[in-house]
Amino acid sequence: MIDVPLVAQELSVATSNAQQAIDRLVGDGVLRLIGKGARDRVWEAAEVISALGGFAKRARRRTV
Repeated sequence: MIDVPLVAQELSVATSNAQQAIDRLVGDGVLRLIGKGARDRVWEAAEVISALGGFAKRARRRTV
């Protein structure tokens, strides 16, 4: 999950540029908004979360 301040900090860009990048990723279907609030918005990459869940399931099946 990400938010605008995190993206701005990690990319060393202004929050307005971070928001534009997030908006583009939302438009491309990479991110989706979680919740409906106008403030403190958070986005997730559902495919990444799904892939991590699949990895976790496979990892639990391993025997040592």
